[in-house]
Amino acid sequence: MIFRKLVRLHLVNDQPSVEGILIGRLGDHYRLLKCSLLEAADRSHPLDGEVWVPKDQVLLLQKLP
Repeated sequence: MIFRKLVRLHLVNDQPSVEGILIGRLGDHYRLLKCSLLEAADRSHPLDGEVWVPKDQVLLLQKLP
């Protein structure tokens, strides 16, 4: 299934959020492209390639405009 929506994944246990283009789900993982790790409002780090985030680590999936 392909979604191609910009999302922010808020993670459990005070982990930094991940923002990127949701391209699908496979098993128990969300697949994202063009991601950034958001440590704070003024601090983010781009991530290379495709990122797989386990669903059990996601507290909230927020769709972005």
